[in-house]
Amino acid sequence: HAHAPEGRWSDPTKGEVTNQALFGKVPRNDPRAAWTYDEKPMVAVDWHFANKIAWSAKTAPGFTVRLPTESEWERAARGLFRGAEYPWGDGPPDGTRADYDRFAQFSILPSHAFAPNDFGLFAMAGSVWEWCADEYDACFYESSPTVEPLCKLPKEAFATLPRAWRSTDPLVPHVVRGGSWADDASVLRVSFRSAQTNGGNPNTGVRLVRARVR
Repeated sequence: HAHAPEGRWSDPTKGEVTNQALFGKVPRNDPRAAWTYDEKPMVAVDWHFANKIAWSAKTAPGFTVRLPTESEWERAARGLFRGAEYPWGDGPPDGTRADYDRFAQFSILPSHAFAPNDFGLFAMAGSVWEWCADEYDACFYESSPTVEPLCKLPKEAFATLPRAWRSTDPLVPHVVRGGSWADDASVLRVSFRSAQTNGGNPNTGVRLVRARVR
């Protein structure tokens, strides 16, 4: 938000305020240069918009761009440490390994500020929660397929879900993985599962995969 300084918010106590007033002024080497967004992840992305980003992406013939399944995400996060707690192994999290437990600072560190895992992937723990293709069922893996599992809730389950604001669409929970800058160390484990129904938070983002068309 601080990178769009003229953006405005309605605050119940202060009235209308700018992003810069709320989030501070971002230091810039050249104030005349265009604002760029290549060092940090996109945030406040809901699941449907994340899919639209994927659908609009261009890639080589024979490939498609989409959200990862939950199992794909976890495999990518583990890298070569297939039985480890974290993307870097079993060592406990600290401020040199991931961007987490920084709610008081209310900021996101550049993803490349931390070493990648063995697959060359940055910020698989901390930074922002990342959407997966799966709908969320806490007990899914008790009876899921062992090969390429993908959770889709039965349609009758939607009848009990709350409705989206100004819409009749059900708020279907989808899996998010990885933890974020605002969360504590417990969520950084590669096996930690969570879910959200919307993505309007500054700690929710998106990571896309490129896959072969079958």
